[in-house]
Amino acid sequence: MAQRTDYLCVSVSSRRGWQTFNLSDSVTRVASIRGRWSVDTRNYAPVGAYGHQGRAAEALAPYNQYKHDQSFPFGALLMDSDNEAIWIQNPVVFSNNIKIVSLRINDADNALGDNGGSLQVCFD
Repeated sequence: MAQRTDYLCVSVSSRRGWQTFNLSDSVTRVASIRGRWSVDTRNYAPVGAYGHQGRAAEALAPYNQYKHDQSFPFGALLMDSDNEAIWIQNPVVFSNNIKIVSLRINDADNALGDNGGSLQVCFD
């Protein structure tokens, strides 16, 4: 059996809230995540989908009210799943096929102005 190499990729901006993508085909998993972003480009180094960790997370803790979802780190890649945010850190298989996906950075809508970068999320 041939292995699929044509991924459906979207670019998720750190400067926008929920971004909804209508994929051209149904997908069953996140195949890869590339790129870097930050919730404050002047003060914190860009990170991947796992968000700001360690000392950066400690320094950001007093601003937790500016997270979109308090359960996850600042800068985490969030995906909407039945009106609930889930944290996508690595390739993951979905329990069903999806054709529409909503993604965002974990930062409040009113705090996106100092963000920078983007992540490319590929599905298959």
